[in-house]
Amino acid sequence: MPSETVTVAVGSGRFTRWSAIDIVYSADAASRSATLVAADVRMVGELTANVALGDPASVAAGSTLLMTGFIETLAPEVDGEAHRLTITIASLASHAAEASADHPTGEVRRRRLSTMLNEIDPTGTRWVGRDDQVEALVRIRPGESPFEVAERVARRQGVLLISRPDGGVDLAKGVQGHHAGLILEGDVHRGFTRGGATLTLRGQPSEVSVRGQSHERADGRSLKIDHKVKLPGARHHRPLVIYHEGEANTGAVRTRAAWEALRRKGAGTTATLTLPRWRDEGGLIWTPAYDIPVRAPRLRIDQRLAVRSVHLHQGAEDGTFAVLQLVDPRGLGGTDPGGASGKEWGGSGEWTE
Repeated sequence: MPSETVTVAVGSGRFTRWSAIDIVYSADAASRSATLVAADVRMVGELTANVALGDPASVAAGSTLLMTGFIETLAPEVDGEAHRLTITIASLASHAAEASADHPTGEVRRRRLSTMLNEIDPTGTRWVGRDDQVEALVRIRPGESPFEVAERVARRQGVLLISRPDGGVDLAKGVQGHHAGLILEGDVHRGFTRGGATLTLRGQPSEVSVRGQSHERADGRSLKIDHKVKLPGARHHRPLVIYHEGEANTGAVRTRAAWEALRRKGAGTTATLTLPRWRDEGGLIWTPAYDIPVRAPRLRIDQRLAVRSVHLHQGAEDGTFAVLQLVDPRGLGGTDPGGASGKEWGGSGEWTE
């Protein structure tokens, strides 16, 4: 399998001779991270002289940008004659989790979520709206970070916070694109070196009820708004009740209930595959919220699965590989993918309300 030339740019410097590098990103996290290890004595000296905390940094595989951020941690180590340096790079979006939101009144009205976040985020993180909606009212809690506001409102809108290679964040729902080719167990070029699936009832309710109130209206119906979604295939009565965050209305409560049911069902059926390549058959780097057909008979999988998280690794001793965590697309807010997987993967079970 082809290797990847990984280049880390820090200021005007370009560094490629890494002993190990790990890059992690997912559809569940607004920020990316990279951990780099240098064990070559000359490179450690060069890095020590030219790299400082807070320096802007980017990571690329060939000509493909993987992440944009800054030097977050420097950790030099000495063991006898050995000397190594571990560097952690955080993406620009991580600033939004460390700072407090800034707004003169603490209340934002009639704004699309992405527009609101760009207004209250003092760090300059770029929030890109794709499937986000207008919010009638959002109250910012004292000391709350832009990321905490985003997470809270995104839950009730049913959208994901997906990190971007340029350091920004996409607010999106469901499958965002399709990887070329397929992953086929046992195939020399399309296969995986290690694979496993986890099918669990942990965290799986039989039904999700969301309840909330409208603070803008005083009629009886607005003081008690609720909606229930039953999960298909539940064999035990395990009802879950969630209080809707913020201003509630019938549509918002329905969205929140459906989103929670989808996410929890998806979290209970996951596959983790290790592939000896960072790209699909079309040359695209593995991307969160993209799907791909997977045929793995021994894991009882034959359907399209969505990429939930990506871990890219390259090491001097263990080579280049990617670890993908895959879920039923419904686990990211998508639709039933069909296919012929074992019934424990959910089949074509319908959500009832």
